[in-house]
Amino acid sequence: MGSAVLGELLILFLLVLNCSRMFFLKYGKVDSLTILAPVCVILSLLQIFSWNADFFSVTLLVISIFCFFANFRALLRFCSGLYVDHYSVAFKTGAFLILVLSLAETALLIWFYPKEIQSERYDVSVEKIRVSGNFTGGFEESGLFSRGSGTIYRYEPKNQKKLKPETIILLSDKRADSRSYVPYMQMLAKSGYRVYTGDFYSRDLKWLHSALDLRFFRRVAMLFEYQKNPVQFMAQKEFYAWNMRKELDVLLKYVQEDLAEKLVAGGQLNVGQQADETQVSGFETSPIFVIGDWMADVALDDFIKSQPENVLGILKLSEIPEYSTPGFGFIKHIFPLDAWLLGFERNRAPGLEEIQAVTEKTVEMLPEHPELEEQDEPEESESEMDGSDLAEKEGEQVQKQQASGDSSASEEKTEASGQSAQSQNTRLSKGEKK
Repeated sequence: MGSAVLGELLILFLLVLNCSRMFFLKYGKVDSLTILAPVCVILSLLQIFSWNADFFSVTLLVISIFCFFANFRALLRFCSGLYVDHYSVAFKTGAFLILVLSLAETALLIWFYPKEIQSERYDVSVEKIRVSGNFTGGFEESGLFSRGSGTIYRYEPKNQKKLKPETIILLSDKRADSRSYVPYMQMLAKSGYRVYTGDFYSRDLKWLHSALDLRFFRRVAMLFEYQKNPVQFMAQKEFYAWNMRKELDVLLKYVQEDLAEKLVAGGQLNVGQQADETQVSGFETSPIFVIGDWMADVALDDFIKSQPENVLGILKLSEIPEYSTPGFGFIKHIFPLDAWLLGFERNRAPGLEEIQAVTEKTVEMLPEHPELEEQDEPEESESEMDGSDLAEKEGEQVQKQQASGDSSASEEKTEASGQSAQSQNTRLSKGEKK
């Protein structure tokens, strides 16, 4: 996220430098700074391809294209090796307008600067897996030059000793994407959980039934659809459940396979075991919980009704009171301008208290795994004990034997006294009869 902001600031700096040259460039010189106009267009396109479209990246592209056409004549003169004799009124007007727009967007970008969180700060590792395929034929990890149709992210603590046995799958709302839940997943990983999430853009799963289903535009397009008619958008929850269930099935299958590979790598599972045995072993060592945002609510209800053996429970983020932006991820921290445009309260310096509260509530609401609680700690074998431990264990055995011997002796004495008392009572009864 920080790299996206740095890229936008770089483009804005180049635009300001290009347009302000009319104030300091002397006539009779080659206007080499005009080459910055097409460079800004290329960088703006790369910014959208890398980080998807948002308000700042789209407006940057529009301003860069405007700057390119304003500098078109100057660019031709530069390519021909001609000197600058004067700047026309039209060029000065266009350059001044671009300069004002660039400075205004710079101010907005600084004012609505997102809350940046580094994974290294929490000692969390992040792995990005590109996958290709579709929901009909399945997905697989894509090669270096193959076309990807989705991305799966895995968050886990770097220190594997802190890793808990539970695994979490997070389903993001489509008015958001995985980036909108990054601090939440980082805090869950910091708490010891392995977290999986993913964004899929295959052609056989349509949300908007247009070119807006592309990865670059889907989040912004879904926000526009919601803003245009919120009531109609909320009424389509059943339709969204169908698509969300497909994404859940794909993620669940990938997580099971990934956990099985980790078991094989750790020596806990043989490579030749069958698939059903792999799933059972993966379930026993790493129970799976599914967390979903607003769009996934109906899909989670239908999913848990099927009673999947490898999933122990579900959790709806929209039911957590501390979660103030259901359906949009943690938009106030990741996309502050979008949150302000949607009417959410603007925090000038948003902290992480809300995300921390949601994380703590999530950990509290996760269902417990009874099988893991019933498992006793493995006893240490005699070969693994050192001399002091072995001597201590032998001493305990001797004490137990002595205690058992004393108890048996006392029991014998008690029996003997009981027998003598019984015989004495018998003699007394006989004497009375006489």
